Amino acid sequence: MTKPIVLKIIILSILLSCVVVLTNDLGSTSVYAANVLSNPSFTGGTTGWTLSGDANYYSLLYEDSAGSVGVNVLGRKQTVTGTIQQTISTSIVAGSAVDLSFYHRRHCDKDPDKPGDETCEDNEIYVRMIYSGSTYYEWYDASTVGNDWTYESVDISSYITSTGTYTFEIYLNVKSDNDADAAASANLDNINLDVIPPNITTSTTGTQISTVSADTADFYVGGAFTFVRNTGSTTVTSITISETGTIADTDISGLILYYKQEATCSTSIPGDATQFNATPGSFSSGSSTVTGSMSVGTSQVCMYVEVDIGSGASVDETVLIQITNPSTQVTASAGTVSPATAVAISETTTIVVAVSISITSDGVVSFGTQDLNTTADTTSGDLNDIETVSVDSGPVDLDVRSSTFTDGGNTWTYASTNGANQIKFEFSKDGSAWTTILLADTLYVFDTNVAQSATRDLYLRLTTPTTTDSYSQYSTTVTIVASIP
Repeated sequence: MTKPIVLKIIILSILLSCVVVLTNDLGSTSVYAANVLSNPSFTGGTTGWTLSGDANYYSLLYEDSAGSVGVNVLGRKQTVTGTIQQTISTSIVAGSAVDLSFYHRRHCDKDPDKPGDETCEDNEIYVRMIYSGSTYYEWYDASTVGNDWTYESVDISSYITSTGTYTFEIYLNVKSDNDADAAASANLDNINLDVIPPNITTSTTGTQISTVSADTADFYVGGAFTFVRNTGSTTVTSITISETGTIADTDISGLILYYKQEATCSTSIPGDATQFNATPGSFSSGSSTVTGSMSVGTSQVCMYVEVDIGSGASVDETVLIQITNPSTQVTASAGTVSPATAVAISETTTIVVAVSISITSDGVVSFGTQDLNTTADTTSGDLNDIETVSVDSGPVDLDVRSSTFTDGGNTWTYASTNGANQIKFEFSKDGSAWTTILLADTLYVFDTNVAQSATRDLYLRLTTPTTTDSYSQYSTTVTIVASIP
């Protein structure tokens, strides 16, 4: 005689909010280089420059179509020196991308009547960046052979380590050769000091979650803000979040921001994300400013928004989250933040009626002892153990899932037919049309758009294995899940 199996099923109910799949749509803002020197080509003169020593302006000697600056000397072993300076009106931020370029020209001639004798005794060109009396960068060349206009371009970003006002300086030291008719000169033209300040670009990815019920704490609004710096890194210390929907300030509070460096932002707040602000923010006139510390470098940082929705929020009110002006509402310890226009997480969150359900029966189904390869169900014609679900707040969609069927050490697998250590487990809302559970912990549709105060009966049917490794009591937990239609 086949030994019977003892079976028990526990039925629970939970409330589950709906899930929205997010998509990534990372935008970008370009920050362009700007020449911070005024009158870099000496057009019409030396306005903006200070010339000292033997330095002069040469209107007929140029690389492009205007004049140049330099020194010139004639005669045997004659020396001239000159300095050309400009105090840069724009403060340069440490960590900026800085590119220096210019044209220089040397003329050296020991004896004009002897071709091939184009030399000088000295012809030194110094190009310097000076800050607070100290030279931070110096380009130097001391070739004593004459040349036509020659282009130089140097990345000097690594030398600009202090933030403030720099002085750009050219120093020339020229000495003619040992001949009475010797000549020597040095000139510079078309000087560019192109600066791209370190900038954080603010953007968004994903979409807001479509619905939330009133009186919901720790609500992740969906999507994320993103921050990327063009060079180096800095610390963000303050962020202002604006809410532009119809929900009242009094019904949205508890603003917490979480951040994590991620190549692709997550669709929920990562468990290992760092909390930005220790003190939750409150909203006034549609905005909330929170302070904290977040390092932003050249790798993307994703920031997630969490708020509390108050019990006073009304159905159909909306929540729209944005940073209205990142250039002023995201504070960084160094550099700039862009853009100066609103950056909003796309889509809108709407306040809806909260959904809840309850089990009005005992919540426990016992199949008792059952032989192998037999079928039993909970309809009135068999075990007569019907479970009833009541919609306390709705309407709702209802789904069913079942956990692993186990005795604690051995497991029966779900399948469309029974077999060795394999069961067929089904559910029904009417006792006639049955849905087979094929995978543990997987949602299966039970019913849709069930009205508030309505009830649904749940029937279960079990076909036991043909053989089993254990005759201990097996059990599973069946969960009824309610979500917003």
